[in-house]
Amino acid sequence: LTPENQSSLEQTLAKAAELMDSALYLSTGLQDRERKLVTYWTLATHMLPHMNIFPLLVLRGMLGAGKSATLRVTETFAYKPLCFSLGGNTLSVVRDKLVAAYQGTAIIEEADKGWKDDATFERLLSDRYHRQSAEVAKMEKSAGDKWKEITKHTFGATALHRRHQFNDAALDGRSIVIRFKADYSRQYVEVSDDLPCIVEGSKLAKDLVFAPIAIDQPQGVAPRIFDTYRPLFVIAKLCGDEKFAQLMLESL
Repeated sequence: LTPENQSSLEQTLAKAAELMDSALYLSTGLQDRERKLVTYWTLATHMLPHMNIFPLLVLRGMLGAGKSATLRVTETFAYKPLCFSLGGNTLSVVRDKLVAAYQGTAIIEEADKGWKDDATFERLLSDRYHRQSAEVAKMEKSAGDKWKEITKHTFGATALHRRHQFNDAALDGRSIVIRFKADYSRQYVEVSDDLPCIVEGSKLAKDLVFAPIAIDQPQGVAPRIFDTYRPLFVIAKLCGDEKFAQLMLESL
């Protein structure tokens, strides 16, 4: 990036972060830290074409706590979002959806166990996290009645809400987990296309794509944790959020 281009990018990201934080505050009971994690993760999806590893965003909590509203806001600001639900879909359909969301953002509703073979779904998510492993084999019809096996790519970002923990504990290490608690002490605004921060935010996010800048591992943050949170540290730096590293040190 030239200094001029980086300055423009920084201004765009800072404004987008402000708008997304406003949308999350109006529509959910998430506290400052959780809103910031969701916001930075979402804006980081615009680096996907230049990334090899990208963490999952897992929204965890009971019904009525704001998880679906958070996903709707995430959809507005994310890079190439594709929304679908596990409900009523087979594993093969979900696999095809993840293929369709290659180098984009898969936003999955109702992501609790939907089949007896929950391990296969979790393996799809785990493989999607890393570009090198994000492949699935499919049989497709070729000339005549012949079939051939082809490889499809599934790498990308994944945001989902899920009330239960993963069976594979390793997935938690590849995830940024946001825990929700119902808060009925205030009124919330329903997420809609005509909400001003959504209208303006969708314009800023449209066609936004950029390469990550170099960033040093903050002192005191373990390498494995830094690998998971690296995209968020990049966005924090571009947004001029010097307190983010300290926030992570206090909470991880």
